[in-house]
Amino acid sequence: MKNLFLLLFISLNLFPCVESAESDSGIRGKPYKEIINDLKKLESQTKAPVKLIKYGETIKRTPLYVVKIGKAQKKSPAVIISGATHGNEYLNIADRLPAWFANNTKEIKNFFDKKGVIYIVPIFNPDGYDKRMRENSARQDLNRDFSLESKKQFRFVHNETKTWKEFLEKEISKYELDLKVSMDYHCCYGALLFPWAYTTRIPLKPAAQKKHDAMGELMKKEINSKYIYGSTGEILWYTPKGTSKDYYYDKFNAISATFEGEYNVEDQNFSKHTKWWSEILNNL
Repeated sequence: MKNLFLLLFISLNLFPCVESAESDSGIRGKPYKEIINDLKKLESQTKAPVKLIKYGETIKRTPLYVVKIGKAQKKSPAVIISGATHGNEYLNIADRLPAWFANNTKEIKNFFDKKGVIYIVPIFNPDGYDKRMRENSARQDLNRDFSLESKKQFRFVHNETKTWKEFLEKEISKYELDLKVSMDYHCCYGALLFPWAYTTRIPLKPAAQKKHDAMGELMKKEINSKYIYGSTGEILWYTPKGTSKDYYYDKFNAISATFEGEYNVEDQNFSKHTKWWSEILNNL
């Protein structure tokens, strides 16, 4: 019996927040409306090309917003960053990045010289975020609602994911964008998770694996050398279907990842994340 309790204790401490409805980042932010108001001010007050776009609503009629930074042109390289897809895994990173990118354009000059454009969804799941809840207001996990078209897994049934897909694919089609990178911020592990999430049996293409590994090494260099990277199954020991990174990789062949921040402290690493992003963007 003592060995059983010891094993349970070790498991809970080694694998906090893994597939748990009770996972929580320990980091608190402003109400969603205040975050959006701050972004509206950024849009009106900055000289950088920043546009706040409403792309949909939740079933509770909460507006969904994306910040678009840069002037998209034909064949522009594009990057997607999102936060709080799980509403209680907010890191206070994705919602601060728009202001940093807008006010530090010189730091990512190479990217903007190539007419690059960045799309940031600061709070992907606002109803869950305001209630400190993993799921949306319909009690559905939005990071299980993305599709793998190559496997004919057609989801996108919830407003948050469905309207985002429609907006994104329209933007990419309109400008013939080259989606280079997607990053979805989560908590709590200290890791960078790559496709495939739904299986450990299919490797990435060698060229794609090399690019993903390079981004993982940059993470270790700029954020924390103790953080690890690999596929979801390799790192977390389970294989969920319907994650955003599998969709972005499958649909657009993007370097696609889930960043798993550390509990209660990742917001203190914001300056490290900006250095990481500067490296990523300038080397695309």
